[in-house]
Amino acid sequence: MKYLVILIGIVAVSTSSIIIRLSEAPALTLATYRLGLSTLVMLPYYLYAEGYKKWDKRDFKLFLLTSFFLAFHFIFWISSLSYTSILNSTILVTLNPIFVTLFSFIIFKQIPGKGIMWGIFLVLIGSFILYYQPSPPINGQVFPQATLGNSLALAGGIFASLYLICTSILRKRHSLISFVFPVYGFTFLILAIFTLLSSTKLTGFRSSEYLLLILFALIPQIIGHTSYNWALKIFSPNFIAITILGEPIGATILGILIFKETPTPLAILGAAMILLAILVSGREEGDKLKNKMPS
Repeated sequence: MKYLVILIGIVAVSTSSIIIRLSEAPALTLATYRLGLSTLVMLPYYLYAEGYKKWDKRDFKLFLLTSFFLAFHFIFWISSLSYTSILNSTILVTLNPIFVTLFSFIIFKQIPGKGIMWGIFLVLIGSFILYYQPSPPINGQVFPQATLGNSLALAGGIFASLYLICTSILRKRHSLISFVFPVYGFTFLILAIFTLLSSTKLTGFRSSEYLLLILFALIPQIIGHTSYNWALKIFSPNFIAITILGEPIGATILGILIFKETPTPLAILGAAMILLAILVSGREEGDKLKNKMPS
């Protein structure tokens, strides 16, 4: 069951880049609608489960910090897809295993196990292979500012890693709904402030655009991100970071079907190595879970 939830999360988040590419809305608008609609959906569940629960000051500050990281993850990553390919963007934004392991070591002095280290090694090789493949044109479109897009995606990945670490701390003390509602809500407020200050367009779109905005909230956020947030109660942030690397594979497959972005054989090899990384690290996490279970 727990691995099925992660699989559902991977499939759901894989639709993110496709919806972004299909949309004509600015990056800030996409992010604001995604978190705003998600917060509205979660509100009745939160009120039913938690009521008007008060947070202690420590958790309140950590909720805000987590939301800050999530907001900037979306701002940088969604913006990157205007400058680089789906393949490059999703690879760089999901290089979380490297950053999560580094930050966990610096902050908590956590030394990863051999399975996670082998997984990271395979991730590095697979991502290197994928990264240096030529970006396929989309209906004749090339990416003259690919370096800018790659840098934005990498920044998005760093903020996503910090978000995962904060989430793993908060999920030890909070249920799923008592975590996701305040984080989604605070992230929406942060994004809304940036949107209003920058005079970014929020209305006046075609009806088809609003449908994409709704789907952007329902599928990759409510289903995808919430699945990962649920899993962080059970799995380590290192393992979740590696499973998120399934997103580039799913996004690339959808990119082939929708935008005709066909990867090279080397790119397929890189994707296979990332999948192997997930399996290797997953085996170690599975052993840890078995050891925690009472005999």
